[in-house]
Amino acid sequence: MKYVLSDFDGTLTNENMIGPEFLQVLSLLQEKKIKIVIVTGRSLSWAHFLLTHYPIHAVIAEGGGVIVFEDLNLRVFSSDEDLTKLDDLSEELLNNFPEISLSADSFGRLCDRAIELSLLEELNLLDEVKKFLKGKCHFSYSNVHLNFWLGDISKQRASLDFCQMNDVLPKDTIYFGDAPNDQGMFREFPESVGVSNISTYLDQLKFRPKYILEGKDKEGAKGVLYFLRNSSKV
Repeated sequence: MKYVLSDFDGTLTNENMIGPEFLQVLSLLQEKKIKIVIVTGRSLSWAHFLLTHYPIHAVIAEGGGVIVFEDLNLRVFSSDEDLTKLDDLSEELLNNFPEISLSADSFGRLCDRAIELSLLEELNLLDEVKKFLKGKCHFSYSNVHLNFWLGDISKQRASLDFCQMNDVLPKDTIYFGDAPNDQGMFREFPESVGVSNISTYLDQLKFRPKYILEGKDKEGAKGVLYFLRNSSKV
């Protein structure tokens, strides 16, 4: 096993916070000489932060819009035309829904934009915003954000490209996730694991992870750490 790929929010965090289990996961993988690639909806600016503060090999950010490598070089999957259209669509969205705003990290985003899911639910606007975006762009949601973008970008496309660049087969990696936007990864990466907080979304998933953890003590980074310590796959 050369690589572990993992979602970030809800998978390597607990209650949306970086905690001791996250650091223990990184330490354990370093000890086993396994590289970690974070595959997240978080922004390009977050990818830079993670790579410059923690022993992480690469970050696939913005739902697969960009790969940021250890040396901070980028591979971008969106075209210039799509990025221009995305700016226009974001402006149109905010004009139609003046009570909402883009997420705080959207200033650091390149290939997608995000809205806090909690805000949409609080204002009871999630369905309305999804209806507005339908047909205009692609969108998905994690346990934190509703993300929207243009063009052929996805977590699985960027992750498969990363594997090809590094001469590794998807079956020789492990992927950890917790939300509906991980479905493509569950489909393409056969050794996939859902930490126990994925139970909230199981009825919504067409593609499920091979392993589904159970119990409060296996939520988020606690579940990742448990699996890495106890699985014969690692």
